[in-house]
Amino acid sequence: MSQKPPNPTPASTKSLCNIRLDLSDLRATLGARGRLVEPTITCKVKITGNMVRAEVLHTRLRRLVPTLWPSQPIMEAPAEVWPQHFIAANAPVTLAQESSGNETKHDAIWALGEWLVALTVALQRTAYESTYQGQVLAVEKNTVLIALPWMRLRTAKDALRWAAQHLIAWSASGQPADAEPWHDDFKRWLNNAQRGGNNIITQGFIMAARQRQLPVTRLSPDAFQLGWGSAQMHWEGSCFQDSMVAGRMANFKHLSTQRLEQVGIPVPSTYVVTTQEAAEQSAETLGYPVVVKPLNNDRGEGVFSNLYSSAELVSAFKKATEFSQNIIVQRHVQGEDYRLLVVNGKCMVVTRRDPAALIGDGEHTIKELVDIANQDPRRGDSSRSYLIKLALDDISLDVLAQQGFEVDAIPASGEKVLLRQIANFSTGGTVEDVTERVHPDNALLAVRAARAIGLSIAGVDLLISDIERSWREVDGHIIEVNGGPGLRLHWLGNPTRDLNGEILDQSLGKHQLRIPTAAVLGVTHDGWENPAARICRMLHHLFVANDGCPGTTTSQGVFINSEQISAKSAIASGKVPAALCDATVDTAFFELWPRLLDKYGHFCDRYDVLALYEMDALLSNDVTDCLARAGHSAVINADSEDVLALCKYVPAGCQSVLVSMAADNPALVAHRAKGGEGLTIALHQGGRWIVACQGSHEKPLLSVNVLGYLSDALGETGLREAMFALAIAHAHGMRWENLIMPMVSFPLEAALTHQHKAQ
Repeated sequence: MSQKPPNPTPASTKSLCNIRLDLSDLRATLGARGRLVEPTITCKVKITGNMVRAEVLHTRLRRLVPTLWPSQPIMEAPAEVWPQHFIAANAPVTLAQESSGNETKHDAIWALGEWLVALTVALQRTAYESTYQGQVLAVEKNTVLIALPWMRLRTAKDALRWAAQHLIAWSASGQPADAEPWHDDFKRWLNNAQRGGNNIITQGFIMAARQRQLPVTRLSPDAFQLGWGSAQMHWEGSCFQDSMVAGRMANFKHLSTQRLEQVGIPVPSTYVVTTQEAAEQSAETLGYPVVVKPLNNDRGEGVFSNLYSSAELVSAFKKATEFSQNIIVQRHVQGEDYRLLVVNGKCMVVTRRDPAALIGDGEHTIKELVDIANQDPRRGDSSRSYLIKLALDDISLDVLAQQGFEVDAIPASGEKVLLRQIANFSTGGTVEDVTERVHPDNALLAVRAARAIGLSIAGVDLLISDIERSWREVDGHIIEVNGGPGLRLHWLGNPTRDLNGEILDQSLGKHQLRIPTAAVLGVTHDGWENPAARICRMLHHLFVANDGCPGTTTSQGVFINSEQISAKSAIASGKVPAALCDATVDTAFFELWPRLLDKYGHFCDRYDVLALYEMDALLSNDVTDCLARAGHSAVINADSEDVLALCKYVPAGCQSVLVSMAADNPALVAHRAKGGEGLTIALHQGGRWIVACQGSHEKPLLSVNVLGYLSDALGETGLREAMFALAIAHAHGMRWENLIMPMVSFPLEAALTHQHKAQ
C-alpha cells in the first residue's frame, strides 16, 4: 500500500520564504484540457505567506531540484531548463490572464505555480508514468489554476501533494529535504508507485512521441497506439508491429539460428538437447570449448560459455535446465561481444559489451568493491532500473574461483576481476559505444540477420575479434537475433543521444500517423433540434459519397463508413472515440459541447478544421481551448455575435472561413475585403444560390431550391447547416464539384429521427 503524502503545510524551519499551499477543486478528466494533450487534472492552489521575487525563487529551486532523485535517461533535464522543460508551450488565454498585470507578486505566484506543475510532472515520470507537460492556466490574486497530465490518478494526486511538500520545505530552508521528518515516507511512496508504472523503454518512446506531437493512446501498461484511425500503429516496449511468427522465431534461438544459416549468415554450429547424455554427445561432436544456454530465455540467464570439460558441461547443463527443459549446446566462438541495433533496415547503434567486473584498488575486498559499486543510485534490482546491481551469487562465485579469488580477497590496484563470463548488460556488464568504428560489412550483416527473422527492430549479437574489420576477414559470427531488444546499454553507451526519438523516426519513415479531423462546436438542444449533430451527419454523408471511410461521433450515435455502430450518444461517454481507434477510418468528425468538454475533456488533441456554429456564452475557457486546438481552418458563423466575438482567439496561421445567410453581412464583407474565404447566399440566375467566395471572387455552387427538403423541415437553419458542412468538407481539400450532388441526396429523415441523450 502506497504511503499517503501529508497535507502540504508550512515548514517549521525559520523561513527564507515561508509559504503555504492550499490545494482545492481538484478535478480529473480522461480527456485533455487546458492545451494539454493527455488526461488532465485541474487544481486551484492558494498561495499565502511571504513571497520572494520570481528570479530568486528560480535560482533557489534550480539548485535544489537535482537533489531529489538520481540522474535517469528519461528524467534528465538540466537544472537551467527547469521549470520550463515540463511546461506546455503556448499557454491558453483566459480572462483572468488578460486582466492581470505584471506585478512582482503576480510573477512570483505564476512562477511558483509553474514549479508546482513541473515538479508534479517530474515526480510522476520518476514513478515511471509517461506524463509529458502541464500548464499554469491562470492567476487571480493569490490563487493559481494549474493543469496537470496523469496516467494513474492516485499516483498523480500523490505526486501533486509531495511536490507541494517539497516546494514548501525548499522555499523555507533552502536545503535538500532529506532531513524532513516525512522524507522516508516519500521514498517509500515513490518505491511503491514505481512498481505499477511503465518500463523505461516504453516511457522513452512515449516521451519521444509527445515531443514530435504524435497522438498516443495507452492500450495496456506497456503497449500503446500511435496515431489515429487508418494511420495508427501499435507499439510495445521496443516491438513495433512485428508478426507473431517473427517474435516466436526470435524467442526460440534454435529456430532463428537455423533460419540465419539458411540465408548464408555465419552462425556457430548448434544442437538442441533435452538430456545430459545428449548434451555431452553434442559437445564431443562440436569439440570443446562449448556454450550451454536455455532454448527460449533472454537477459543472459542460464548462459554458460567457454566450457572446456565434460564436468563443466554437466554443471552448466543442470543450471540451465532451471530456465528451460530444452537446452542449446553451441560451439564457443572467440571474440568480443557486440550488440548491433537494427531498426527498419538500418544499423543504428553498435555497442560493445563487457562482462560484469571489478577493478581492484589494493585496499578493499571483492565483497566491499561490489558494495561500493552498488551504492551508485542508478543501480537497482528492477527491470526498470537504469543500471543493474552487481551480485555475488553462485555464478559469480564460480567465475571468481576460476580466477583463483574468494570474496574476501583484495585485488591489486588496477587488477580486473570478472564476476561473469557472459557479456550481458542485464547481469551488471559494462558497455562502450562503437557505432562510428563499425565496418560496413558488419552493419550490413546485422541488417540481413534482422530481415531474415522478420523483425523491424532487432538486437543482433555479433562475436568478432575486431569490429573495425569485415566479418569475412576475422571470422565473425552472429550468436543471436533478439526481438524487443533492451535499450539501456545503448543509452549508457551514449547518454546524450536521443535514441528513442531516432528509432521512432526510422520506424515511421514517411508514414503519417494522423488522419484528417474536424469538430463542430454547438450547444445543448432538445429532441431533433440539434444543428451540430446534423452538420456532422451531413459531413459523414459527403465523405462516404466520395469513397471515403469517415468515422463520426455525435449525440445521435457513432457512424463508421455506411454503418451506425452505436445508437447511443457518444459525446458523453468519457472514452476515446471509436472513430480514432478503428483502423478503417480515414477521416474523423466530432460533435462537441463546451459543457461536456469541461466534464470529459478532448480525446482528440487537435482538429484540422474547427467549426463554431453557435455559443451559449460570450466566452468560456473551454471554447478558447477548442480554438487553440484548431489546425488549418476555423469555420465561423458570421450571423452570431457570440461566435464572432471568439474570432480573435483563432490561432495565428489558422484560416478563418465565415458563413452567413446574407451576402452583405458586415463581418463577411470585411473578411472578404482582406482576401478571406466564406460561404453565403446570394442572387444568381434570378434565384437564391449558395455561393463560395474568396476576396472578390465568387463561385455559385447550387440553388437553394434543390435543398428545399432542408428548408421545408428546418427553415433557414437547415440551409446554414448545409453551408457549414460544405465549408468544412472544402476546408478538408474536397472539390466543390464533388460535394454538390451528395449534398442534395443527404438523408435528412434519418438525422431527424434521432433523439440525443447526452447528459
